[in-house]
Amino acid sequence: MSELFDDIARVLAGPLPRRRAIFQAAGILAGAALAGLRPAISEADTVCCDPQTNQCCPPGVACCGLGGPHGAPNCCGHGQTCCNPATGACCSPGELCCRGTCLPHGIPCCHTDALLCGRICCPDGQTCCDPRLGLCCPAGQVCLVSGGRHVCGQPCGGAGGVGNFCVNGEVCCGSVCCPTGQTCCNGRCQPPLCCTGKQCTFVLQLPATTGDSRPPDTSAWLDTGFNLRPGCKVCVSATGTAQFCNNNAAQCGTCTTNPDGPVPSTDCTDAIHSGCRRGFGAPDCNAPIGALIGAVGNGAPFLIGSALCFTGSGRLFLAYNDVFGVYSDNSGNYQVAIVGPCD
Repeated sequence: MSELFDDIARVLAGPLPRRRAIFQAAGILAGAALAGLRPAISEADTVCCDPQTNQCCPPGVACCGLGGPHGAPNCCGHGQTCCNPATGACCSPGELCCRGTCLPHGIPCCHTDALLCGRICCPDGQTCCDPRLGLCCPAGQVCLVSGGRHVCGQPCGGAGGVGNFCVNGEVCCGSVCCPTGQTCCNGRCQPPLCCTGKQCTFVLQLPATTGDSRPPDTSAWLDTGFNLRPGCKVCVSATGTAQFCNNNAAQCGTCTTNPDGPVPSTDCTDAIHSGCRRGFGAPDCNAPIGALIGAVGNGAPFLIGSALCFTGSGRLFLAYNDVFGVYSDNSGNYQVAIVGPCD
């Protein structure tokens, strides 16, 4: 400050005219005042990137590292924020800074690049299949094209080809795909509730004299004791042979049957169709003579044969298919196995 007053005194005492000396002294005072203000403006409005080298960005602009030419500061644009000082990446309003990269509005920040799938993040262990739909495939499934669109498929039997993959929520069950909503239970496709209950296996003998009552009366049928759960699949298989009309060979001939009907090359008449046409009837006029037939609850009889899987609700009854009133001349029996969920 003393130096300032000395300068003013020398001007006033110098040879300049008085008016001119006064103007010059005023200029000295003004310059000193402005010099005193400059540091305050810089400190308040500029952004210092490196205090040691006094590298700064203009007022209101964020500094984002010193990667500019010759070590100059990277200055973001107005309204931007620094995302990555190492690269000088600045994010505009609405953008999201994600691990040093600016993402457009609506794109989430996933913890690894591999998990980003369009506008969603795939859960850990999943892979992105279709970014347009945000489709992620769980572990163990592969991304493939089916019907012109990307789907997640689970390998199922065989090798290669879309046909060997279960898609759209299907579940692989051996070498087949269970429909969506079902699961694989004991090697068969079943509704989920069918796998949570009791699993039953019944082995029975069915005499060829069983079935001489007209449904829904099943009093002469074999009561298996097996109750089918609604919507749950049960499988029945049968083996063995029987003789139809064995005690009346002069009238009927010699006819051997198995659970599917007459054994080829044996002397079997068309007794079922003949009996039904003549009004005598049979438990199932559409099934062959000697075939294994079944009924669930009060339902209509149906052909089971040597193997059949089916659903229903109620008690399962079995019978040997013959014309009503003539069962007594049959002989032999079938061995029947029933497997499935039951009450």
